[in-house]
Amino acid sequence: MIDIVQLIREHPANDAIDALYFCIRYIKQAANLIGAEKDIFDEDTRSKPSPAARALTETMISAIETDAGEPAANFSRAHTMQIINELASAAEAIDVVLTPAEEARATRAMQTMWEANLNATAIAARYKAS
Repeated sequence: MIDIVQLIREHPANDAIDALYFCIRYIKQAANLIGAEKDIFDEDTRSKPSPAARALTETMISAIETDAGEPAANFSRAHTMQIINELASAAEAIDVVLTPAEEARATRAMQTMWEANLNATAIAARYKAS
């Protein structure tokens, strides 16, 4: 089996995540795509992959099919699931680095949840005491 993590390692996290998503989508639907005019990259305009993510997806698909010696459409159900699991596992190797703005939003969200939890606990305690 090819090393998926090695293929995505040098790419920005967002491109790697998108490529893994579209690759899983292709592997899962490959048998249904034969003769269909559907493009796995057809998405809502807000979620179309970048050109880099698209190229990485195509590289990954090619590497997977070359390694298997057959197109994904011919993979057995078990082999399809094995590949999908390996692709999903590769996502865990991606280091997501938050921008300062994203980190601030995450901190605010956590603070809001913490405050909501404290409020809910206080309300529950008052309800239980009455």
